[in-house]
Amino acid sequence: MEEILKITELLGEDNTKRLRDGITKLLLNTIEDDLHDMGTYLIEFEELFGEVRTEVFKDVKDKMVRKYTNEIENKFEELFKKLTSEK
Repeated sequence: MEEILKITELLGEDNTKRLRDGITKLLLNTIEDDLHDMGTYLIEFEELFGEVRTEVFKDVKDKMVRKYTNEIENKFEELFKKLTSEK
């Protein structure tokens, strides 16, 4: 604390206030930038949405394949029953 008082005496009251304001502004800007960067680095939304799209596409594709495979199998079964009952 004594060193701070000596600096204040050397710089004068006006310069000490400017120095304090400059340091405060620098700290606030650094914190703001760090928070912004943290949000950017923690969550890469484009990459996340790409992965989600891939997973959803895969799930929908699998469901559609199962659905239409079942429908085709049912149609073949109906056709087979119809053909065998006609004989």
